[in-house]
Amino acid sequence: MDLKSTRRNGAGTSRRRLLQGATALAAGISSFGILKYARAADEPMKLKFLSTTSPPDPVAHPYYYAREKGFFKEQKLDVAISEIISATNATRVTVTGESDLTMTDPISALQARQASAPIRITGSFSPVCDYFIVGRKDIQNPAQLQGRRFSVATIGGSTQIFSRLTIEAARGDPSKVQWAATGSSAARAQALIANTFDATIVQGSFVSKIVSYPDFHIIADVSKVLPNMLSIVEISNEHAIQTKHAEISAFVRAVSKAVLWAYDNPKEAAAVSVALLPNSPKEEITAAIDAYTKRKFWSARDRITRVAYDYTMTKLFEGGQLNRPIRYEDMVTDDFML
Repeated sequence: MDLKSTRRNGAGTSRRRLLQGATALAAGISSFGILKYARAADEPMKLKFLSTTSPPDPVAHPYYYAREKGFFKEQKLDVAISEIISATNATRVTVTGESDLTMTDPISALQARQASAPIRITGSFSPVCDYFIVGRKDIQNPAQLQGRRFSVATIGGSTQIFSRLTIEAARGDPSKVQWAATGSSAARAQALIANTFDATIVQGSFVSKIVSYPDFHIIADVSKVLPNMLSIVEISNEHAIQTKHAEISAFVRAVSKAVLWAYDNPKEAAAVSVALLPNSPKEEITAAIDAYTKRKFWSARDRITRVAYDYTMTKLFEGGQLNRPIRYEDMVTDDFML
């Protein structure tokens, strides 16, 4: 064998050894990665969830049922639930990444997306608009709210928008209503009962208390007037959607199971809800959960239909809350819907 052949064979051997070494190293790294993942799999995944009701309104209780009944643990998920009152602030927290997943209203979410915030709607366990307009018995329909004192959470917020649309549907003029911002549903209910206002809009869990007073009644069920209006959505920032995909999927599965559990066990669900709200009258909380479970109010599929989204977005655009339409594809991700 000549020198050139020897060199060629030597070079080939060197290349083969180099490739074999690289393959072995890659296999070692891969094996280490598998072992490392196996160890990590023993630890629960972590997710930060933010609710926009504080204390937690019964409408948000399926999230807490999932925690209290161990459905998060079944999914090997450790969920840190925190609460904040303002939907606008909750949306901002989500944009910054301090929350991985947030319960908020579609108005704040759409306005943030319009301002180029990197967030998406991931679904909704409460897609039906759970609001009632209640007030004095001499007000027979929403059109008669003209000239009356009406309490909402915030001026320009979802409660005023839902009320305005309901009044318009009855051919009333919302500009003639005496609007005032009072805060939460609990605060609005108290103000109505104290005769500070003639009418207000509250979530379903407060209706039984209000109508127990002889001077007040239900003026309108917003869900029937606006059947396709979204009132609650879950949002996430795009970074979390990419990096916490497994965690969000596990969260949705757990809450879905919690919703079905509540429907099968309404009395036990009410007991959990009462424990979550120790400072609220037991009878009122029990009545609220009974109403939600009988109506099958919560969606176990965490799904938002294109019809509901388009209707909500269009109404906000027509009302001036949005300066441009936002397509379903640009705002909603169906990766997590069941």
